[in-house]
Amino acid sequence: MKGVILDRLHDGHQGIEKCLLRARENVFWLGMTKDITEKVKECSICERYNRKSQQKQPLLQHEVPRGPFEKVAADIFHLDGQNFLIMADFYSKMPFVKSFKTMTSKETIDYLESAFAIHVIPKIVISDNARQFTSFEFENFLKQWEFKHVTSSPHFPQSNGFIERTVQTVKNCLKKAKAKKENPQLALLSLRTTPIDNILPSPAELLFNRKVQS
Repeated sequence: MKGVILDRLHDGHQGIEKCLLRARENVFWLGMTKDITEKVKECSICERYNRKSQQKQPLLQHEVPRGPFEKVAADIFHLDGQNFLIMADFYSKMPFVKSFKTMTSKETIDYLESAFAIHVIPKIVISDNARQFTSFEFENFLKQWEFKHVTSSPHFPQSNGFIERTVQTVKNCLKKAKAKKENPQLALLSLRTTPIDNILPSPAELLFNRKVQS
């Protein structure tokens, strides 16, 4: 039984600290910290991929929003021949991920429109200068939906550290899920429902303002 619980706590192949945060919300047994630490340290998938993601990105300072979806960041990344659009909320740190066969401005706009229609229109959308975000269609989109669009420097796109870190976290999550032949959506669910730290609850709880099933 304990082995099953340890497997569930390590869904998404997050690190020791994150697994402990998940555990402390739901379970307890004597020696739990030791067991979780050993579980993560013995995970060959984590050992393989965590070595490749140690580089930290410089941060572009942003004013902290007062609530969900006041400010979001969007980016495009590629993984194993697939195109992904990621959007992340600055307040809750919630990542939204969508894969596309191609990656046009229209597909980008269609996805953002559907997200905004559900979660409300943000005041600010931050992105890099990829063609999907600088096209004539995107200019029309931001005017029609009335949000401010801020782009990072074309010479230093990594300056938007929040979304760059989120992309790396999501990429690692998807890589590990694929390596273990696990459901990538369940891996992302684990990421979204894990407390951010010892003080802040999970991104899902911050976004929806309630406890969520993980």
